[in-house]
Amino acid sequence: MEKTIWNLWNVENYLSNRILAFILEGRNEMDRISYLKCKLGVESIVVNLSKLLFIYTSALILSVGVETLILHLSFLTIRVFAYGEHAGSSFGCIISSILLFVGSTSMLVEGLLFSEGALLFLQLINVLILSKYAPGVTSKNPVGSEEKKRRRRIQAMCSCMVVTAFAMCVPVLLIQNLLIVGNFLSSVTVLPVLSKKMTEENGK
Repeated sequence: MEKTIWNLWNVENYLSNRILAFILEGRNEMDRISYLKCKLGVESIVVNLSKLLFIYTSALILSVGVETLILHLSFLTIRVFAYGEHAGSSFGCIISSILLFVGSTSMLVEGLLFSEGALLFLQLINVLILSKYAPGVTSKNPVGSEEKKRRRRIQAMCSCMVVTAFAMCVPVLLIQNLLIVGNFLSSVTVLPVLSKKMTEENGK
């Protein structure tokens, strides 16, 4: 399992092993491949939950928990279709996620807000980025055929436009900003310049 801050005390390993033991309890037989798939799935869930724990603990400490959740969900509406780059390690993922989600949210909550016109312009940039570069193919998310790439690209762009329409119907400028900025952060992760930088860092 990948090393993280949380795993310095073997907490992730302990939880993964306990959950795996509970799942396998009472099962008489399981071939090695099925066991490894189950083990990998459990470890992946535990690792991701531990990352969320760090992110949202930071958000709650700064009293921006709900706002961070809104921005994060908006980020995911693009991410699930467009994919995009990942940090090279769990530690890097935690730090970058705190900076992106909690940091961006905190600045918006403090009053650094875009006007509605600026938000619409930002979403236009998002659509242009997605139309040209989505989906962001990585080793973790190989998209496959050109047809599947085209479908993912269209889904990401449609999701972006749906979020835009929803945001413009919300009468609260802060929430509009959280929704649009969340989309923007996700779109940026598919840019080739970021992909090249992450690849170089991972190769060091």
